[in-house]
Amino acid sequence: MLPLQLTGARREFVLDVINFYLRHPEERAAIGTAAGYDRLLGALAVSGPRS
Repeated sequence: MLPLQLTGARREFVLDVINFYLRHPEERAAIGTAAGYDRLLGALAVSGPRS
């Protein structure tokens, strides 16, 4: 298991993401896709880095 301190991710963001996928299991298939990332950020009302 990788400690959150080493990932560069904010703990609150990680918790929000986990809760999003718990509430919306239909979105899990899109994990790792650009479209899924955009929907996740839109649902969480945040902006994130684009690769």
